[in-house]
Amino acid sequence: RRACQVSNFQMPLLVGGYILCGVFVYEALESGETSDTSWTKTDAFYFTCMTMSTVGYGDISPTSSVCQIFTVFMIFTGIGVVFPTLTGSSAAKAISWLPGKGHELLERAFPMQMIDIDEDGEADFPIPRHPIIYYSKYLAPYLLLNIAVQLISAAIFCALEGWTYSIALYHCLVTATTVGYGDVTIATQGGRLWASFNMLIGVFLLAELLGVIDQARKERREMIARLVQVIREMIR
Repeated sequence: RRACQVSNFQMPLLVGGYILCGVFVYEALESGETSDTSWTKTDAFYFTCMTMSTVGYGDISPTSSVCQIFTVFMIFTGIGVVFPTLTGSSAAKAISWLPGKGHELLERAFPMQMIDIDEDGEADFPIPRHPIIYYSKYLAPYLLLNIAVQLISAAIFCALEGWTYSIALYHCLVTATTVGYGDVTIATQGGRLWASFNMLIGVFLLAELLGVIDQARKERREMIARLVQVIREMIR
């Protein structure tokens, strides 16, 4: 418990320090006399979040050797330390709270089936429900949250960038997968500011969904394996 409290205390310092470092260094390096570009703090924040989330649109990039070297440092620090810390933080768990509650409700509505192996009148072992019911209980809450966030985010981009809804939704989905083609360019400062938050939220939620899929598959496979083992022992 104490370690968790220390982690929760250090997380905002680590993430905040990483972002502030990126903002001030990028703004200084890309707005100096030797640079052909002129980044605002919003541009620097946008690029820092893009680097940390590994999206990489390519619409803005470092132009000097010093800035490129600093970016390499930011990439490995973001991927190896900062983003994993952010996804395991209390804030990330708070975002996962809603789909977690949804799963609990579905679990109560569609509980595991129990079987009486030794025929003593008492349930001995749980078996998974039909794959559709089993995976729906796990995935539906997380999938609905992902869809809701993407739909809302796309609407915000429409308002900020003047995009059509289909283009905005395409951009959000490509961002969440971290592919980041860069074919849709964010032109406004407001759009880049929102994109910075959308990257972190979208990437985290999709990663959470994929993690839940993997966890559900493993649990179902282990449950079936235990059931088969018990039945074989009973037959012997």
